[in-house]
Amino acid sequence: DDVAPQLRAMVGDRSVDAVGVNGGALHALWTLHLLGAADMETIRTALSHPAAGVRRAAAEVMPRNEEGLGMILSSSVLKDSDARVRLRALLAVSEMPRSEEAGRALYALASDSFILGDRWLPDALTIAAARHALAFLRAALADPASPTGATPHELAPKLEIENADHPGWKSLTYAGKAEFTFDAAVSHSGRTSMRIASAEGADASWQARIPVEPQREYRLTAWMKCENLARPGIGGRGALVNVRGAPIETPEIIGTTDWKRVTTTFNSEDRTLLDLNLLFGGGGKCMGTAWWDDVSVTKVDPFSRLNGILRGAATAWAATAKPEELHGLHVLLESKSPVAEMIASALFPPAGNSRGPSLEKLAETHQILKLTTAPNLQFEPKRLQAQPGKPIAIVFENPDLMLHNLVVGKPGTLQIIGQAANALAAQPEAIARSYVPALPEVLASSPLINPHGTTIVILPALAAGDYPFLCTFPGHWMLMQGSLNVQQ
Repeated sequence: DDVAPQLRAMVGDRSVDAVGVNGGALHALWTLHLLGAADMETIRTALSHPAAGVRRAAAEVMPRNEEGLGMILSSSVLKDSDARVRLRALLAVSEMPRSEEAGRALYALASDSFILGDRWLPDALTIAAARHALAFLRAALADPASPTGATPHELAPKLEIENADHPGWKSLTYAGKAEFTFDAAVSHSGRTSMRIASAEGADASWQARIPVEPQREYRLTAWMKCENLARPGIGGRGALVNVRGAPIETPEIIGTTDWKRVTTTFNSEDRTLLDLNLLFGGGGKCMGTAWWDDVSVTKVDPFSRLNGILRGAATAWAATAKPEELHGLHVLLESKSPVAEMIASALFPPAGNSRGPSLEKLAETHQILKLTTAPNLQFEPKRLQAQPGKPIAIVFENPDLMLHNLVVGKPGTLQIIGQAANALAAQPEAIARSYVPALPEVLASSPLINPHGTTIVILPALAAGDYPFLCTFPGHWMLMQGSLNVQQ
């Protein structure tokens, strides 16, 4: 330890050689660190050293505590001209105590072209942002000028559906029997659409191979409609679009619907080619008819990696975040901006589709009713109809970006349940109870349902009457309510 003063003096030597290196200062700093004698003032000196190697070493030896975090944030190493210095500074921040200031500072870097244009710095920023994610995501959601809202540039024109020869598309049948048609009588735009139909059940697809650039952010979009599309057995999902061999797919549609736009955003990773599938069935057979039109794959530029950073930070944080922290983002998620959509999809990924067979089984003994959330804290429909004397199964879907629940009460108890929910919201156990008050007036309830999630609420056979239903998430029930009318 008696050499520490001389070592500190060497770190303070700001001279560099012809290639910008000061080997003595670099080794002196590491020697002090391994002796346990690297004081904060010496590290501060090293953070501003003309030699990039010394600045990088300073970030590496920096204590992983609040003082060290403050020193990095007050220096310029997060905006250093040397990519390796930035890399080590970001990784150091990822190991330090969670901080509101750090989250905001990291978001300020998220549109930095120096970082977005590098191979490794977006990954380092994602790791650091995941550590300070609550403040990072708040800053992203509160930023009205977020570049993720930019219109994506077309990779190519819409995948060709109009030409008589229809180049590039091939039909594939995996199970059952399907009919493939370029339908000149039905289209979303232009003259034709692509159609798959099956009377007896099929698992099939139209497929096209398209080139992409590796490590780029893309958005897949299509318009779909269906008529009497049903799942005759286990596994069938409906109509959707996916990429073969990759976890890239749009939401599915089922039943009878008019044209509906579906979209998903993904990173091409190391791929240079994608096999795009317009799926009919999607892992099992479906019966009925489905159409696809205006299929496109667009490259999101110039901030393609920013999307990945936001989603990566949100996904990593959601794995360990406390429920109250997740709920704390809800007001900002309500903005339904492109950033909110992206962050919500990462925080609350849609559950796998496993309710088809159970619904079919329930339909043998229960009345099946469908209820969804709607914009501005509403249910759709506001009034459900059922008959007395037969159990009821309500399929509750939440396409909103906020969490919601469904609580069904006895006739005339709306105010009682709502006021009890208000009182419960202030209690520590409220989240664990999904904000459902423990009252005899409550006949049935769901847990909190994630954005894009679905659940089934079971009710016994009810006598004739009007049964209120409501969402008891704090602040919702005064607007988000309806009635289940049971009558012969």
